[in-house]
Amino acid sequence: PAQGHGLYIAQVALVEVVASICRKAREQNMPRSELQIFDKIDQFEKLLDDDENQDENVYHKFLREHPELLDFYAVKCFSKPKWFFKEHSNPLNKKYVEPDFVLCYANSTYKLVELERPDHQFATKKGQPTAAAHAPFFQLAEWRHYIGTHYEVIKDEFPNISSDSSGVVIISRTTERTFGHNRNTHDYLALLLHQHRNIECWTYDDVVTRARTVLNRLASL
Repeated sequence: PAQGHGLYIAQVALVEVVASICRKAREQNMPRSELQIFDKIDQFEKLLDDDENQDENVYHKFLREHPELLDFYAVKCFSKPKWFFKEHSNPLNKKYVEPDFVLCYANSTYKLVELERPDHQFATKKGQPTAAAHAPFFQLAEWRHYIGTHYEVIKDEFPNISSDSSGVVIISRTTERTFGHNRNTHDYLALLLHQHRNIECWTYDDVVTRARTVLNRLASL
C-alpha cells in the first residue's frame, strides 16, 4: 500500500509538471512546436505517414523511448521483458514469452501491450478479421496464461500482476483500405471487445489521437 501511494504521488506530480509547462508556454506565447512533448507526437505521426511499411520494431523503438505516447498515466513501462518457462512447461513448448510492453499504474495494476505492423490489413471484404488481426490476441492469451501459471517467477518485478490484466493490441491505420468500404473503424473495433475479454484494439492513429487529447486537456488546465 505504501508503495502504491508513492506511485500515485509520483503520477500526480508528473501531471502537474506537464500542466505547468503548458501553462508557462501559453503565457509566453511559445509555439506549440517548441514543446518537446508535443513534438514527439508529431514525430511519431510523421514516422507513420512517411512509411507505414516499416517493421514494427521501428515503432517499438520510438515508443520505448517515449512511452508516454502509449499511456500518459502509466508510472512505469517495461519493454520486452522475457518471461521464461520452467522446463518448457507450456502448451507450445516455448522457452519464454515476451510482451512488447507492460505498463504499470499507480494502483498496482498492469496493461499488456502488443504491437503489430501499421500496414496490416485488419478486415476481409466480408468483414471478418484477417489472420494478421487474430494473431496478436492469441499472443495476449499466451501472456495471461503465463502470468496465471508462473506468477512466482515474475512476482518480484511485477508484484500483483494478474492473469486478468487488461491488454491492448496496436495494429493497422484508421483507413478504409484497412477495414473495408463504408465501415466505421471504431464501431468495428468496439465489436471486438465482445469477443476478447478486457482487450482493447487501437490503430496507430488512435495512439496519436489519444496522446494529443490528454496533452491538450492538460494544456487547458
